[in-house]
Amino acid sequence: MEDDDVSLHSAVKDNYAKAWKCAETVATHLQKQYQRSLTTEEIMFLAIHIERVRKEGR
Repeated sequence: MEDDDVSLHSAVKDNYAKAWKCAETVATHLQKQYQRSLTTEEIMFLAIHIERVRKEGR
């Protein structure tokens, strides 16, 4: 990952900790169920969208 990517990754992981944990759980499920690994960028993308859904639910 490039420096900018690492910074964005850290920001998402730090600011959306619950969503990040959920995205990691999804990634684990996909790995176990479909033998499909997600990249860090894909996990980050999921976390951003999970956070949006979480906030809409409030």
